[in-house]
Amino acid sequence: MRAEATILSFADVTAGYTQRHRELDGRDLVESLYTETTLFSGFDKKDVQTLLEARTAIERTEKTVDGTLILRPITGLTLRGGASRTKEELTVVADLAEIVVPGSQGGVFERTVNGIFGGVLYTVKSLGLTVGADLRKDRSDEPVTRMDYTDRHRGRVRIAWGLKDRLTVSGSFAQTDVK
Repeated sequence: MRAEATILSFADVTAGYTQRHRELDGRDLVESLYTETTLFSGFDKKDVQTLLEARTAIERTEKTVDGTLILRPITGLTLRGGASRTKEELTVVADLAEIVVPGSQGGVFERTVNGIFGGVLYTVKSLGLTVGADLRKDRSDEPVTRMDYTDRHRGRVRIAWGLKDRLTVSGSFAQTDVK
């Protein structure tokens, strides 16, 4: 659900609610948990095979509420900022082959992720030029799986140049730092 309102000729407000649900198991789960977090060089082939054959599953439900203020103080300039809160509910079913510490690694977990974000976009129509930058900071109360984080900072800069409606050249740079 999303609501958008123009509060002044140069200011808009948006608010939204999103709910997502996904279930991961098998190869999809292994890819999401271990891609870019674990190097498998030096691993025994049997250990990798055990991971692929394990019957571990994660069911994740995310409920997000967000709000954004969009300002256009002068022609061509757009400023936006906002905040979000995501409540996550996870049910983890761990295969005995994957449990490496005493006790259970499965169970029902909850986590909250709070985020703030802002951005600027400047367009010079006569030159066909658009330049923009966005920053986002997310903080979580606790990680549950290997793909979760406690702090995440994302930044992105982009530029585009268009020759009328015939050619557009664009580029972007993004960096994400995760803890």
